[in-house]
Amino acid sequence: MTAHDHPPAGKDLLLKDAGFDIVECRLLTISRYFLVSYTKPQTLAWETAFDLSCADFGERDGPAVGLSVVNMLRAMRESRKTMFSFNNPRCPECGRRITDCERHLIASIKAARNRKSADARMEVLILCEGFDTGRVIAAINSLVALLPPVKAARAAFRTVPTVKRLQ
Repeated sequence: MTAHDHPPAGKDLLLKDAGFDIVECRLLTISRYFLVSYTKPQTLAWETAFDLSCADFGERDGPAVGLSVVNMLRAMRESRKTMFSFNNPRCPECGRRITDCERHLIASIKAARNRKSADARMEVLILCEGFDTGRVIAAINSLVALLPPVKAARAAFRTVPTVKRLQ
């Protein structure tokens, strides 16, 4: 059980073992806050998502990155037929883990950043459960165009950032 009395899901991996770089991990955290906004709108977690996006990607690019993440999540939500499982970004224990759904989402971004379009399409196909992938792929490509080059963030992400916002 975690600090707030829930067991981690069976397929969850430790984020540090998922092979994502710092940019991809930051996008995961930003995505999680936007997803909290869908499930608990009263938290205004979307504000934290945009704050993080600006802090991580700068005042110039941060808002565009945040909006691109929203567009990607929206396209994915409209394509999927089942619930998207994600971890609570406010829980330190949960934040260290990544769900299977989150892993496919971030793996699709990673593949697109590395110009592996076949891998990105495969991840999106799994993510969208075989349903329409066109809008999701387009949204991911738009997001990737705003991100720093992979070489700038090549080092594997070893620790999960602690976010002390909107606790």
